[in-house]
Amino acid sequence: MDKQRTFCLFLSYVGTFFRGSQYQLPPLKTVQHTIQNALESVLQVERKVPVRLASRTDAGVHAVVNVASFSLFMKTRVTRSLVTSLHQQLNQYLLQSSECLRVTDIKLVSEDAKAFDCRRSVTEKCYVYRLGVVPSHVGMLEYINKMDAFEAGMIGLTKEPKHGLDVDKLKLAAEIFSGVNDYTLFRVEPKDLHQKYLQRVVRQCSVSVEPGVCFMCI
Repeated sequence: MDKQRTFCLFLSYVGTFFRGSQYQLPPLKTVQHTIQNALESVLQVERKVPVRLASRTDAGVHAVVNVASFSLFMKTRVTRSLVTSLHQQLNQYLLQSSECLRVTDIKLVSEDAKAFDCRRSVTEKCYVYRLGVVPSHVGMLEYINKMDAFEAGMIGLTKEPKHGLDVDKLKLAAEIFSGVNDYTLFRVEPKDLHQKYLQRVVRQCSVSVEPGVCFMCI
């Protein structure tokens, strides 16, 4: 008798080459679409393998770790060697397809498909924003021309204010985001979405500065 089992994937990707993480119609190159195609190819199944993501990322946004889950009906017992083989085959497929996406780990989450939801089971998330501060006496194009290819795709740029970057004010502004925040005005349909889903707790919002780079961690 087939039994439904749920697996958890840990993903890392360079968002520059994706039109966001969530599936879009017509089928665009997204993280969800790519990993779903990889699973269907490796598992050699005719039916779709629905994939859920814990966090949404916009086009161009990178992920050190994002979590996905999928379920399969299986007759065989799930062994460590089976999971290891699936892990290796997925990355081999992604590598051969020249995808800037890797599966860093796979785990059997539960033999009860209803026991785990990678989106609703999330307890916290961490976002890091990197902003390159271009000195006021240096032109933007001149600055970009001196950046290496890796750094250019991993950072946003802004000109340094005339009176310099006020780090203390940035830190004070960051504190405003900490605590319970109501995102009712950012909601999408349906309008009767329960109020508790419109509130989020920002445990910490901090700003740090290194030479030429400003970091904001939420």
